[in-house]
Order: sequence, then structure tokens, then C-alpha cells
Amino acid sequence: MPGELREVAIIGAHATPVTKKPAGPLRQVFARAAIETLRDAGIKPAEVDGLITTPPGINPEIVIMFGAFLGKYLGLNTRVLEVIENGGTTSALALRTAINEVAIGRVERCLVLAADERARLGDMSDLDYTFRFGTQSNIGLQGAYDGVYGGGFPVPFYAMGGQRYMHEYGISLEEIAEVVVQLREHAMRHPGAQFPERTSVADVLASKVQSPPLTLHMCCPVSSAGAGVLLTSVEEAKKSRKPWVRIAGVGGYHEAEHFLPVDEGRNFTTYRSAIKASEQAYAEAGIGADDIDVAEIYGVFAPTELMLYEDLGFVKDKGKAPQAVRNGELTHGGRVVCNPSGGRICYGHPAAATPLLETIEIVHQLRGTAEGRQVEGARWGLTHAEHGCLNGSSVMVYEACA
Repeated sequence: MPGELREVAIIGAHATPVTKKPAGPLRQVFARAAIETLRDAGIKPAEVDGLITTPPGINPEIVIMFGAFLGKYLGLNTRVLEVIENGGTTSALALRTAINEVAIGRVERCLVLAADERARLGDMSDLDYTFRFGTQSNIGLQGAYDGVYGGGFPVPFYAMGGQRYMHEYGISLEEIAEVVVQLREHAMRHPGAQFPERTSVADVLASKVQSPPLTLHMCCPVSSAGAGVLLTSVEEAKKSRKPWVRIAGVGGYHEAEHFLPVDEGRNFTTYRSAIKASEQAYAEAGIGADDIDVAEIYGVFAPTELMLYEDLGFVKDKGKAPQAVRNGELTHGGRVVCNPSGGRICYGHPAAATPLLETIEIVHQLRGTAEGRQVEGARWGLTHAEHGCLNGSSVMVYEACA
């Protein structure tokens, strides 16, 4: 076992467009992500010696030993082969596992893959799938008591957090809607976004109420997509003719909760997992929140998006994120550009793949290849992912390199 840890770099990245309907069988989505990621890196399959993947989403095709199945399907011989799952942080933890494997020198080039097709849930043309997997997921996430009542997955719980946020800080529904307008403007620049259409505060408020105060357009969609990232050591990355990105800091914090935090005294306007994970990532990178130029954040509902701007340090005072949005501080030309992809609400949310999609957006931004939405001069980037109702978070900091 090598004693000194190596610095780790991203040399390849690719995401399929985010769509409502699956773009074919899930194995093919994984394969497309893998092929395009290796092409982006200029690496042949035979040069890959590590494969870390997410499970095959909420997939009607039961595959035992999915990691081995995918390795065979892709024709990869590897020293390391793992399947990682933990809710919304799934592909972030897969990426973290790959970082560790490269850092200790066990592998030279590690491919991380993620795909999800849970957009099939709710498809009324496939009621058997929707009821079987939707009910299983609801009970598995929320338990036998809440789950059987079909509470809309986490929507009402995030909605109550939004109510509390508005109450404590005197925030209006119109102010909540303004962040959706900003995210739509960002998504209009992204060719792979699920919702790239312009909207207005009035349109957001007029969309169907899901669970007060959340209207439909304040909620992330259920999406399908695939994503891939290829890691190697910084020493190897320096030999590349293409720009690469250094992983500068990694942080995580996971509370002793499953899906719904139930401890007494919980304040759903502050998410300590995001605070603690980001503090760790900033410290490891040797920078602070003020140094970040561009960030991809796991804001699955509009009030949560605003709270995370605060908890990650981009807005210093609680309850002031709506004002920062209105002042243009968190978009192009502001202090930091948050969710230039359109975020989870407008770019889309294929949950198992979402953290990798965030990473890929940051890679494009730091390589200067985010055409039409480029954050000028971006050097430092951040991604945030969560599981449960933000009772667990993973944060990573990235640095642009030549």
C-alpha cells in the first residue's frame, strides 16, 4: 500500500441530455456515457483499470452483480469494481470512492458512471411499473407509517421547511419564485436542460400547487440521464494535451437519520450537513466560500435552493438569499454563479446521476468549454449533493488547471 497520497484530476466527462422519458434501455445509457467520457479524455477502454458505478436506478430489469454485468457489457478488465448507493448522494459517493482509489495508487484511471430512469415513475402508460416501484420506493424511504399514504415522496416535508423559512425571515412567495426565474434563465443557455423555457414570477406562482408553499415550477422534475467522469492522478493529467481539473477538497457529513430527520429541535431553515461538509471541503482545498467562482447545488425545491446558498457560505446572513438573487449576486456578472446549468429545478434531476451531472458542469466551466453559459475566468468550482431531507451532504471543491 503506497504511503503518500496522490493528487487526483478529472480528465474526461460526459453527460447525456436530461429528459423526461428514458433514452433507451438503461444499459445503453450507461454505455453511451462511458464511450463519450473515454472519447473526451482520449483514453482507450484497455487503459481503464477501475470502474465505480451506481445501481441501475429504479429499473424493472433485475440484474444481480450489476457492477460485473456492466464491466462485461463495456469490455473493461479492472482492478477495482464497486457499486455505490446512498440516495441523492449516490454518484457523489461513487466519485469519492474513485478519488480514494486513485489517490492511494490502487488504480491509474478510474471510470465513474451513473444513470437513472426514474422518470418512468408516474408514466400513466406504464401503471404496473409506476405502482410497483413507486409504492416500494415510498415505503422504503418514508417507512411503513408515512409511506403507505403516498405523501408525494419528500415534497410535503421540504414544503414545511419552506413555510418555516418564509415565516422566520419574512420572505414572500414572490421572492421564492424569483430564484426559479433565475434558474430558468440559466437553463436557457444549456443545450441538455429539461426545462430551457423562459418563465416569470407570475407563471411560477400560477403553476399547480403541490404542497404549500410549493407550486409545480418550484419543484424539481423527475428525470432520466446518464453521466460519466474519468479520474487519474495529477501526474498523469499533466501529460494530457487537454485542460483538466484538480479535485482540491472533499467533505461529507451524514447525520444519524435515514430519510426524514426526526430529532427534536430540528430547524428546517438550516441544514447542518451542508455546513459541516462544506467547511471540511473548503479547509482541505485551503480556500473559503468567497473564493468560489461557480457552484452546482442540490436544490431540489426553490426554498431549499435559497437556504443552501446561505449554508454553503455564498450568502452570509440567514434569510438574505432572496435579496441576493434579486440583486444579481448569484448569477452571471455577480459574486458567484450558482447553478449555471439551471440546477435541479430546471436542468433536471435524475437522482442517482445528479451529483455527477453537477461535477460535469463544473468541469466544463473550469475547462472553459461551457459554451453559451461560460463563467468568465472561473478558477474554483464547488458541487453539493444531499441524501434524505438534507440530513447528509457531500461537497467537493475543484480547481482549474492547464
